[in-house]
Amino acid sequence: GNLFSYSPSCEECLAEEVSIWNYYLNPRDVYLELFYRSEGRVLIYVYRKSRLLRDLLRPKASRFLKSLGYNVQELICGPRDLDSIFLLLKSRLVADNGFPHEIGLFLSYPLEDVLGFIINKGRNYNICGYWKVYSDNQQAERIFKAYNICRRVYLSLFYDGKSIQQLIY
Repeated sequence: GNLFSYSPSCEECLAEEVSIWNYYLNPRDVYLELFYRSEGRVLIYVYRKSRLLRDLLRPKASRFLKSLGYNVQELICGPRDLDSIFLLLKSRLVADNGFPHEIGLFLSYPLEDVLGFIINKGRNYNICGYWKVYSDNQQAERIFKAYNICRRVYLSLFYDGKSIQQLIY
């Protein structure tokens, strides 16, 4: 998953734009969700539903989220609807005036690193890359390297004229 800030040219058209992108992306298991609006900017969450469900349903992550009030159990029993989970995350995002720490799980950060960040208040990390690493340095370095390669390749293709639609298919 990823979060990005976006300044829509037409705020009234934003929901329709997101709907159109979801039309193209959902068949590839990629989803966009509006998370937050503030003064001409929106925060958009992009995620692969299958991977998000896998991450949230891991036993330790599920227990941690349950301790924060998330009803992860309904993901196990129900139709895999994330609406109530997102509703709580969005409300915590607004209430905290920042990012609630559990958002790392929604971005596929390892639980050990999310907990390490909380315990250490963002200090004493081993590596700082796409997130602050407190646990498996080697695995994190491999992931960071893969992200950097992927980013370079896709940016190069985009700057060479490939459209977003061409890049996702």
